[in-house]
Amino acid sequence: MIPARISRAVAAFSLLAVLAGPPLSFGQQAVVKEESVTFKTYSFSDPDPMPLIGPIYPYFRFNGYSLEGRPQSWKMVRLENPFVKVLVAPEIGGKVWGAVEKSTGREFIYWNPVVKFREIAMRGPWTSGGIELNFGIIGHAPTTATPVDYAVLENGDGSVSCVVGAIDLPSRTVWRVNVRLPKDAAYLETECFWYNPTSLHDSLYNWLTSAQEVGDDLRYYYPGTHFIGHGGDAHPWPGLENGRDVSYYRNNDFGGSKSYHILGELGETFGGYYEKSGFGYGHWAAHDDKPGMKLWIWSLARDGGIWEDLLTDPPKRQYTEPQTGLLYNQAGSDSGLTPFKHIFFAPQSVMHWKEIWFPVKDIGGLTAASPYAALNVESGKGAVKIGLCPLRPIDDDLIVTMDGETVFSSRLTLKPMETFVQTIDTGGKQGEIDVTLGREKLRWTSRDKDINKLSRPVEAPRDFNWSSAEGLYVAGEELARQRSYDEALDKFRACLAKEPGHVRALTRLAEILFRRTEDLEALDTVRKALAIDAYDPGANFIYGTISRRLGRYADARDGFGWAARSLEYRSASYEQLAELNILEDKRNRAAEYARRSLEYNPLNLNARELQAILLRLENDGKGAHAALDEILRLDPLSHFSRFERFLLDPSAVNGEAFASSVGGELPHETCLELACFYFNLGLAEEAASVLRLAPSHPLVHCWLAYLGRDKDEVESRRHLQEAEAASPQLVFPHRREDLPVLRWAEEKTAGWKTSYYLGLLLWNFGMMDETKAVFEKLADRPDWAPFYLTRARLLENEGGRETILADIQRAIGLDKQDWRAWRAQTGFYEKQGEFEQALRSAKGIYERQEGKPALAMDYAKALLRIGRYAECIKVLERTHVLPYEGAWEGRDLCRQAYLLSAALSFKDKKYKAVAASVEKARLWPEN
Repeated sequence: MIPARISRAVAAFSLLAVLAGPPLSFGQQAVVKEESVTFKTYSFSDPDPMPLIGPIYPYFRFNGYSLEGRPQSWKMVRLENPFVKVLVAPEIGGKVWGAVEKSTGREFIYWNPVVKFREIAMRGPWTSGGIELNFGIIGHAPTTATPVDYAVLENGDGSVSCVVGAIDLPSRTVWRVNVRLPKDAAYLETECFWYNPTSLHDSLYNWLTSAQEVGDDLRYYYPGTHFIGHGGDAHPWPGLENGRDVSYYRNNDFGGSKSYHILGELGETFGGYYEKSGFGYGHWAAHDDKPGMKLWIWSLARDGGIWEDLLTDPPKRQYTEPQTGLLYNQAGSDSGLTPFKHIFFAPQSVMHWKEIWFPVKDIGGLTAASPYAALNVESGKGAVKIGLCPLRPIDDDLIVTMDGETVFSSRLTLKPMETFVQTIDTGGKQGEIDVTLGREKLRWTSRDKDINKLSRPVEAPRDFNWSSAEGLYVAGEELARQRSYDEALDKFRACLAKEPGHVRALTRLAEILFRRTEDLEALDTVRKALAIDAYDPGANFIYGTISRRLGRYADARDGFGWAARSLEYRSASYEQLAELNILEDKRNRAAEYARRSLEYNPLNLNARELQAILLRLENDGKGAHAALDEILRLDPLSHFSRFERFLLDPSAVNGEAFASSVGGELPHETCLELACFYFNLGLAEEAASVLRLAPSHPLVHCWLAYLGRDKDEVESRRHLQEAEAASPQLVFPHRREDLPVLRWAEEKTAGWKTSYYLGLLLWNFGMMDETKAVFEKLADRPDWAPFYLTRARLLENEGGRETILADIQRAIGLDKQDWRAWRAQTGFYEKQGEFEQALRSAKGIYERQEGKPALAMDYAKALLRIGRYAECIKVLERTHVLPYEGAWEGRDLCRQAYLLSAALSFKDKKYKAVAASVEKARLWPEN
């Protein structure tokens, strides 16, 4: 990233003002401004207070979605140059909200005129359009609809940026996207920086999901010979097995919605072109950075059409989604049986890449592109037609050859978007065509499709034995890569039952056990791997990690020393050795290992942060500031750097600068993460200083009490009292560093909340026996309804009907308006087959909160169960259900009700009623 200065200027703007904006002349630098933009907004609300234990914990879901839109002001960042205009939404996941090509006024990134949250993402709320930023485990990531950190930059080369980012809390990885607009280019660039600061492997999933408006004249241009689905199944592209060419949008009018992950060529460009209107869009990235190319198309039938109304307002049309990924496909669970698996994000590794998004006009299509220009070539009938759409200023030679003979050459001086179209008469001659622009600015040859064709297999070998030790190990790897750690553990143990000396299975099993805080068993397991191969790098690295946690520093040094001999673990191992030396107050050796770590990975932010800390500890303020400047160059959102500047100069101004830089949805989590970093280095005072600047939160208070327990007993006790007095709403501890803190806090407090937090943490680690013991010990002490619903969910597979029902009813007794408690009661009775009781429960809350669709569905289902079909139909007819992506329950209830009603009518020989009910059962109701 380029050195920059931060600019803060806020103005009130309407959407029309943003679209129009002040005119910019060619030659002007790009501008960036923060603005308040009013959109009609269909909001989301009602966060679920119960823990979502699993792959995305500690995140929680939202259950409320507005049917009516109201004006709402949103913070937006406008980036603009003479050619394009871009809007970034830091309060809505940091997504690019839309982008317009200014000479035509047309969108090359779909610009939704409304903010319409609907239940599609992992946590529920999601908006269509723009470019969505997905980092983590699967798509529509946990941060996609909520505020993220951001900074507005004016860069030294005249470009402007809005840098957005967040922590992915389950993995503790950090992602940043620099949305950059050059001063003289007709494209926007997204530069992504994703870092795993931990010593553990985690899921590696990134797809940037853009959107463009559909049209019958839209043709897709994707390089490839095949497409694969989420399950890894391969099919020909663009002509399907039946010969249908699905590269034309209109030819996708069959079946449901489409997910085409296209591969088979070494391509770097894809896009689309509206053939009637002469406009299009494109994307370019180096193939080794972003090989994944996906095309998503909503069903052209009504099951896709309803989403046009659900996700935008008229006259805006439906959209399609070109997407770019780090892998070939967005792998589902079945994809693990094909070549296209998930992969790990290795400890302390970095993914860093750039890609550009651009408009195209007046050239007839999209044959090729580069960061300099888009090209279209059409040949036939004795002529070649060349269309060039510059993306940057062009002052270069355009040369066209046929079979090595020059048939056209001209010096072109063009501004961005100043298109050049030339038809070249070849005198009836046909041959291989080569087009070059300047020196390597753009080159295309008609042989590219053959030259770039890939030969990698798209099917797994049929004779691979998935029940073998290796097959079970591969299955375990796939599960671990998806954060399905309990299932992965079972597969690794099954592998080891067949082959006790499977070193990779032992190593991965040890890492999962360490995740679960079962450190001694993890150590025994990895020692078995080292007993087979003393030098295995992966085994040594996790051996070092476990040993460090157990305080066995000599063993940790030994493990990391051997792991460092492998390039895969070298930088991370040296960084860990630097941390160990800080813990032992050996600063010179720590500095040396930090230097070595950066020698092999200059992007290792952990090592850079250690350098800054060591310089501060040595009272080298100038050197420390220089180190912090370098970190901020790589990560303009670095909270560590701003906090270290406060430590160097602990003024109120610097304290406020740090505190105000911590934004996003859950700022306390950012502060806790930074405090843990210092705590793990033995720098308890720095950890406490971070938390004194953090927002008030129960976990922050628990940590401050723990850190100050031996220094100021009165202050420590005060923080524990603050923690107990605060609401437990949406408090979800999840870090292993929280474990000693909460064990200590539980012993020191007489209330129930610290025990509840400890129970959640243990549950997240999979320590089920201790979790249940903690929750059962609390008996009826808590006076908070969600606690009892959480305990009921925890124990639902343990039998104990009376205990579970008592917890649910206790929740209702504490809060009679808690619709989740009533739903839990209804579901409990239904599961027990007590349908009359289920009906009474469903009706009781439905009549109080009739406007809530989930309660109406429960009530309708309960009526259906006891044969009151006409009443069920009436409830469904007057209920407006907002579906989620892939929803079917409402339609299924309706179909069952009409068919069962038809059966009753048939029994009564009311045949007209039978026909009417059967016809209605065939329909898909849109309410």
